[in-house]
Amino acid sequence: MTERTQRVALSTLSGLLIASSLPLTAGPASLWPLAWLALTPLLWALRDLEPRAAFGYGLVAGWVSSVGILWWLADTLVSFTQVWLPLAWLILAVYALFRGLQLALFSWLYVRLGRRRALSVFAVAALFVVTEHFFPAILPTPLGASQHNALTALQVVELAGISAVSFVLVAVSATAYRLIAAWRDKTKVDWRQIAGAGLLVAATLTFGAVRLSSVESDISEARTVRVGIVQPNIGVFSKEAKHLSGMEQVRLLQSNILKLQASSAELEADGAELIVWSETAFIAFGNKYGKTNEHFAAAITTKGRLALWSDTGERFSWRLWEGDAPQPFKAVSAAREDAACAVGADGAAACWDGRGLAEVEVDGTPDLNAVAVVRTSGERARRPGVPLTLWAVGDEGALLRGDLTRLEPMPSGTTQHLRGIVMAKPGQGLVVGDGGTLITLYEDRVLATTSLGPEDLHAVFVAPDAGGAWLGGQGGAAFQITDEGWARAATDTQATLRGFAGMSSLQVWAVGDSGTVLRQTSPSRTWERVDGPDATADFVAASVDARGALMVAARDGRVWIRQSDRWSAVPLPAGAEGLVSLTWLPFSSYGYVPRDVRYLSQSTTPLPATLDPRDDTGLFDAQRNVVQRGFRTPVVFGAVTHPGAVDGYNSAVGLDADGRLAGVSDKSVLLPIAETLPTGLVYGLGMDGMHDLSADLYEFIPEASHFAAASEPAVIELAGARIGVMICYEDILSGPNLALADSNPNLLVNLTNDAWFGRTSEPWQHLALSTIRAVELRRSLVRATQTGLSAVILPTGEIAAQTALDVADTLLVPTPLMEGETLYGHIGDLFVYLCLLALLILGWRTRRPPPA
Repeated sequence: MTERTQRVALSTLSGLLIASSLPLTAGPASLWPLAWLALTPLLWALRDLEPRAAFGYGLVAGWVSSVGILWWLADTLVSFTQVWLPLAWLILAVYALFRGLQLALFSWLYVRLGRRRALSVFAVAALFVVTEHFFPAILPTPLGASQHNALTALQVVELAGISAVSFVLVAVSATAYRLIAAWRDKTKVDWRQIAGAGLLVAATLTFGAVRLSSVESDISEARTVRVGIVQPNIGVFSKEAKHLSGMEQVRLLQSNILKLQASSAELEADGAELIVWSETAFIAFGNKYGKTNEHFAAAITTKGRLALWSDTGERFSWRLWEGDAPQPFKAVSAAREDAACAVGADGAAACWDGRGLAEVEVDGTPDLNAVAVVRTSGERARRPGVPLTLWAVGDEGALLRGDLTRLEPMPSGTTQHLRGIVMAKPGQGLVVGDGGTLITLYEDRVLATTSLGPEDLHAVFVAPDAGGAWLGGQGGAAFQITDEGWARAATDTQATLRGFAGMSSLQVWAVGDSGTVLRQTSPSRTWERVDGPDATADFVAASVDARGALMVAARDGRVWIRQSDRWSAVPLPAGAEGLVSLTWLPFSSYGYVPRDVRYLSQSTTPLPATLDPRDDTGLFDAQRNVVQRGFRTPVVFGAVTHPGAVDGYNSAVGLDADGRLAGVSDKSVLLPIAETLPTGLVYGLGMDGMHDLSADLYEFIPEASHFAAASEPAVIELAGARIGVMICYEDILSGPNLALADSNPNLLVNLTNDAWFGRTSEPWQHLALSTIRAVELRRSLVRATQTGLSAVILPTGEIAAQTALDVADTLLVPTPLMEGETLYGHIGDLFVYLCLLALLILGWRTRRPPPA
């Protein structure tokens, strides 16, 4: 064997030893003890070489280790880009060549600095950690990460980061090389360096043993939160369903959401206090619903003032609107949270936009009894700011139409007092009044005016999902629409019905005098009596708030709310004697998860028993395209959020038990190609001047995302925890973790999706690297993945629980919430910079001419 062949073989051996110290196959096994001697063969190969030759042998070791560690890249390229297998391996080989430059640079500097005098084992270790730290690797795999299973050796990470572990490993490799070289060359051993290296190892392991015991004691005394992790096992193609179209795509996306919701409901039943979903887990087909203010319902008091049912942060309560009103109001209605309009006697009318009341001009001074705010067609009308139409009715057949600034009268065909109005669609609605009057509106005109009987009709209702229409009034009279027209419905009561309420046709409520509370559920379509809060109360109004809770108001001023089949009295603010009209303030509609909302809609519709999306067909989007359905436990989930501009964010969103936005944390380190491409690059001077290269790149790689990066990390406070979030591969990097340290989280969460890599070694390597983050800050780390490996990692780096690959599973783990600082969290990578400084001094000294 020639000398060159021997050196290549030794360099290759070092590369294999480095690669073998991390998981190489689809399993947890790694030969981590090999890392302690991984550089010894390379150092032997570099004996008596010039720097240029050393660079080449270092490149061989770096290339071999990179191919061995990242072989899964070729498999991923074949699976998701359909490239030819040899081309995929060629791409891997080229990338491994780039990564191999780190060991090449180390080898070149090692020989160059040691030409006049051999470097000490500590200088060799310092040189390695400097080149390892500063080399621009997209997917770094530091040598120290090989000790992820050797917890005693790993604990020094809290002092100086993973570079400290790499330093110790390389010092041992260099010491072994020195001993072998001294034995081979029969030269004197520098026992001071050998002893120093031995003391370094002993100190490292002693510190590790002591700190392991200490941290385990702290863990046993720490406050815990029961964290539930949902791993739905939804593959990459199934997650976004881009390969499907039409109803097939809708059903697959809805099936994915149902899996997440059902698993979360099971975790809640088992006692979970916090639930975590994976990266961009929430992908819904259709609209998402949110609220930008804290008001969930509006009402008119007996004195004609506007009152708002609002979230104060600790509870929901009524608050009087303090602004001026034109005249006392009698009724209120809303189409969106930014559009609630009230009317009253003598032509009083005003609309509230979420910030204040603006008077509506009315032709004449009719006494107005009811109002309807109408969206234009399409889901865009549910979005804030889209123009609305206003209708109102009153005494002596008064019927008015207009916008939120002016109402004008139109003929109604009757002189009866009109009591109620509802609009099912723009220009299509129903009006009811005395003497059984029913007016049908169609295309902004009166289509028909009829009488359904002698009873005065007080209330009319059309379900928000347009699944039915109901009328009610004097003597328990009730009517509902059928295929044959209006049919009288049996209510088993003679009490006057004065109000209807409901979020959809699946459940409709009716209330009236003498404590009457009726409920109709689909598909029975029959009214059943429900025990009300007071059998003697005469109910004058009913509504649901935006969360789906039923609210009723009695003539004597009392108000109740029904949640979880229980009634509770609701106190009114000072100055409000009672409520005479109620309406919900609906969630606004968005085509994406907005960043500026304060609440996301929660569904009151039960999960289908079979989790078949076909059972949800026809459901209103607000009941289907939600995160919290079937459960109310606080949840952190991944989603693509938008600020209303072009760029979106890869985000983690926290919701509390009321659907309140607890916080949003965005990914700060974007993955090249997959999440962002170079922008602002230009070339050429053609007819149109400088040309933007980034546009060409996005056209060449259409699957590449165009995310915006977060400028700073955000901590989400939820379920009693301060949660620092890392998204995707940020948990293999120290930078995002150090950025979180200043915010002092007591729990770390990583949302990721390793489904791209199948049953390769990548998920195992990713999990191994993430253990470092837990030790760096001495925090528990919760990892939620799409297909595995999900895990809870303790502050010692120990994996307390984990799932398997490619299975749908959940974890429920009491997770300690740790406090305090670590030295590394405080000083960061100061150790590496000290190593760099020492090397610069060494380099300067070696350049000085020797003394005469």
